[in-house]
Amino acid sequence: MGSKGHRFLLIVLFIFGLILTPTTLYAASLPSIPASSSLQGGASASANNLINVRAGPGIGFWAITLLNPGETVPVMGVSPDGGWWYVNTAAGMGWVSKGVVTASNTGGVPVQDPGPIVTVTAAELNVRGGPGEASIVVGRVNAGSQLFLLGRSGDGQWLNVRSEFGDNTWVAARFTSLGDATAAPSSTGSLPVTEAETYAIVNAAYLNVRSGPSTNYAIIGTVVGGERLPIIGRDATRTWYNVQTVYGEGWVSARYVAARNEFGNAPVTTGSVDTTSQLGPFAIINTGALNIRSGPSASYTVLAVTRGGDQHQILAWDPSYSWLLIDADTVEGWVSRRFVIIRGDTSVLPVTSASGGVTDPNTGQTVDVPAQALGPQAYVATGALNIRSGPNVAFESIGVVYSTTRMTITGQSPDGRWWQVSSPFGTGWVNKSYIIAEGDVSGVPVVQ
Repeated sequence: MGSKGHRFLLIVLFIFGLILTPTTLYAASLPSIPASSSLQGGASASANNLINVRAGPGIGFWAITLLNPGETVPVMGVSPDGGWWYVNTAAGMGWVSKGVVTASNTGGVPVQDPGPIVTVTAAELNVRGGPGEASIVVGRVNAGSQLFLLGRSGDGQWLNVRSEFGDNTWVAARFTSLGDATAAPSSTGSLPVTEAETYAIVNAAYLNVRSGPSTNYAIIGTVVGGERLPIIGRDATRTWYNVQTVYGEGWVSARYVAARNEFGNAPVTTGSVDTTSQLGPFAIINTGALNIRSGPSASYTVLAVTRGGDQHQILAWDPSYSWLLIDADTVEGWVSRRFVIIRGDTSVLPVTSASGGVTDPNTGQTVDVPAQALGPQAYVATGALNIRSGPNVAFESIGVVYSTTRMTITGQSPDGRWWQVSSPFGTGWVNKSYIIAEGDVSGVPVVQ
């Protein structure tokens, strides 16, 4: 062959090599697909029809794949009851019923133990992400469904199972073939306890640990962000956790921690709280000065005056939740909700309309008598206000009162625009435009 012929042959071989090489490499990278076991002399099963391959040896297990009619797969084992073949499919290992396949060469197939199995007895049962009714529902199964049993909760009321929704899911034991574990503890006693430690991770820079489940309780210490606190219990509303800390047992707000492995199973432990450590809530006076009155209205007598910034323990609400009964330095009395800042949990406070039982600031004695109503009050709703000698701006000012001052209303002008009041400067008149009237003014007489 001439040189041209050799060059032509080399070019053809080179091109042919380019075509063959990638194909050969690709084929070599594919997983090997086992040839029919029947052809190799191994144990095999051929589908008689379109059949399900299931996750376990029972019709209650979920299907993981299908076999087409005539499709043959290797048989790797047999169920302990002899009714199911354990087979190797393209989708993984699974089980097929002996009644729907034709098996070959299975004489030496070993027994394959699937492990403990539990059957659902409820019409429909939630499968959850953790052992408790507060944990998330990841799926639902029907009566007759079968699940692989992995373990149990510490109290035996929840079962850790492998289901079609995951390898670590949970169902209530009382709705399964094991029954109520509380009534029959031996039914789950041999299972391992697979519950993880229940703890709370502090999710704030700093967090107060209190002596009880409320901001009304004393602070026993402070923990820092990221600290891990074992959960001992909770309050009934699930808003506070009873935790173990370096200070001993205490309580932290659930708002500022991330709970781990707590699915509503923590016991309610509020019965062990020492209520004598309860402190608040507190009212912080948010104005220059504020009257403390003998009843929940501006119509009651002034018992004392508290200064801006003072802090007093709150004892009760009035029925309208607009007045607070406080424990001041020298007296128990009522202050308007509008002029205080509340600190602490007021949900524990009683509601009362009683105006008696206050301490007389003059004698120090507690008296249980009705508070004395003084009549409607004029509340000054501007920075400063002139008290005039008559119901018109043409009248001279006899003095000036300032914001939040209250004066008893004694009359009104014929045109209805001015209140006659009992002021620090004597009887005078104020423009209604700058006043909030408190109390019943329907009976205020017209003064000529």
